[in-house]
Amino acid sequence: MLGWITWRASHVEEGLQQPIVIEIEGQREFGDYLEVVKLATGKRILFPLLAVVLLGMLLAIWGYVGREWYFFGAGAAALILAPLIVWTSVRWLARRTWASSPARNRSVRYRFAEDGVSHADAAGGFEGRAGWDILTRWQESARVVVLYTGQNPYIYVPKKLLTDQQVADLRSLLEHKIGKR
Repeated sequence: MLGWITWRASHVEEGLQQPIVIEIEGQREFGDYLEVVKLATGKRILFPLLAVVLLGMLLAIWGYVGREWYFFGAGAAALILAPLIVWTSVRWLARRTWASSPARNRSVRYRFAEDGVSHADAAGGFEGRAGWDILTRWQESARVVVLYTGQNPYIYVPKKLLTDQQVADLRSLLEHKIGKR
């Protein structure tokens, strides 16, 4: 489902570079938001998860070697349950945040231009704007393109709203304005 208003990629005409202006409009979905949450929390949640898994392995080995089966059981449970609990809690928190904000479920307009990025609720519920100088990095997955200010996601664009050529043009613009991923 493509939802875009205007699309003008840069081109060279008699040596003059035309400015890039990308305007996109479309509906965001929970799956897009969940992908952003996973990208944003991925590295921050990895260390605690690895610590619990390592502790579980140590308990399981200690219990097995010493024939103390309650340690073995606790270690095995930590190995099995830790990733499941983390995955479930991240999804639950994302679902709760999504449901608490009606604006997340509305149609959104994005505008990428020479002076920065803006996004607005199509119904007029919210509006945001950022210059290229405050955007620190960007990240891309199979489902979304995410722009960051510091460690926090600022804006995300679902790739389902774009054609392959538009994704390539957006990627080119972001590399030019923010830098490589």
